[in-house]
Amino acid sequence: MRSHPARGENICRGLPSLAPVLPVIRSHHERWDGSGYPDGLKGEEIPLLARVLQVADIYDALTSARPYKRAFAPEEATAILRSETKKGWRDPNVVEVFLSLHQTLLPITMLGQRVAEGAEVRGQCL
Repeated sequence: MRSHPARGENICRGLPSLAPVLPVIRSHHERWDGSGYPDGLKGEEIPLLARVLQVADIYDALTSARPYKRAFAPEEATAILRSETKKGWRDPNVVEVFLSLHQTLLPITMLGQRVAEGAEVRGQCL
């Protein structure tokens, strides 16, 4: 598991169009406090896009059902992100922006899901 960022980078290295994202692929499991892998990068040594992808990837993993775990509710997933940020694992600025966008966009996303499912919104069937 811990080798997949470096392996992913090596697989993609042969594709010239992916050259700009190789640092993102390699560094998406690094931690803000330097305890991540594969290189033990710390803080802003971690490419910004890798830090952004990391938060989105974690949220997606937490809110998606897997054979070994249930899907967490959005509130549970954001609580975990907050907890991991307090531990020093995540870039606090990236997490803050993500949570702000999440708070703004989740109601819109949920409305879209209800509309797609034919649910009642404000007492009217859509």
